[in-house]
Amino acid sequence: MPKPLILFDIDKTLIDTDRLRALLKQNLAQLLGRSEDEVADAFLEYGSNLPDNTAFHPEELLKLFSQRFHTPIEPLRDAFYEPSRFQQALYPEVVDVLSKLRHQGYTLGLYSQGELAWQEHKMLANNLLEFFDKNHRYIKREKADPAIIENLPENTIIIDDKPGIIAFLETFPHVIPLHIVRERANHVGEYTLSTLNDLLPILDSLRNSGSSQQ
Repeated sequence: MPKPLILFDIDKTLIDTDRLRALLKQNLAQLLGRSEDEVADAFLEYGSNLPDNTAFHPEELLKLFSQRFHTPIEPLRDAFYEPSRFQQALYPEVVDVLSKLRHQGYTLGLYSQGELAWQEHKMLANNLLEFFDKNHRYIKREKADPAIIENLPENTIIIDDKPGIIAFLETFPHVIPLHIVRERANHVGEYTLSTLNDLLPILDSLRNSGSSQQ
């Protein structure tokens, strides 16, 4: 069985977005000399005007902060994009697992939902973008798109945290969805991971089952 393409979601798969949000709020509160509650209220005001989370755009958020707190946008930008905060939000096993997979000859890609530059920034701040094949970086406002999945190679593995996306992927027999549940909520899908470390033995199992069927 040839080694399959492996696609990774970004939020809550590679990056702890809850931790990232908390760290960015801390940075902005320190810069502005405001309480974290005041900063959280500004985040809520911005979020209340979005149709959904995938519409989040950092520059629009920073414009709101600049107007609300009467602060120039450049220092806000510096505080918001501070690389160390993005690095602290990276799940601890990610680099090791990606390095092992690349060394073993797997082709890796991204399957993520959101604003392109924002999602890519999370990868660039952690020096991760180089791990992912340029031809297989699928970052869309709406990724539950049959046109994306239908063109993927046979036995493509896709790792995602959202039950709805897993259910969508399970309608395509040529891909293998793996559900990552870091909070140990209700599991969906044939295979479930609690961290990316669980991926390696699952790949061994899939490879062995593929060999036995040949």
